[in-house]
Amino acid sequence: MPKKKGKKEGYTDKGQRSIVQQALYDVSVQQELLDRIARDAKHQKFLTPYMVHERYGVSMTTARKVLRMLAEKGVLKLYMPGRRTPIYVPAEKK
Repeated sequence: MPKKKGKKEGYTDKGQRSIVQQALYDVSVQQELLDRIARDAKHQKFLTPYMVHERYGVSMTTARKVLRMLAEKGVLKLYMPGRRTPIYVPAEKK
């Protein structure tokens, strides 16, 4: 007998992850790592997630999240948003 096709476990009607499912995929970043990357970012022409991944030994997911967090804080500015590789530049000093 064929199985009924139903909702996947942990997903809502619209196909989005439930809060419980999303919590499993959240990445936590240590403040020490954020500070170190923010300090080094000031001396770079640009940063990509791959550069952070290689230099600091973090996963690509963590590298993307760190760059997004630093952009929200105003340390970096999103120069070219790309689906695959966003490019960030240091924010200008005011």
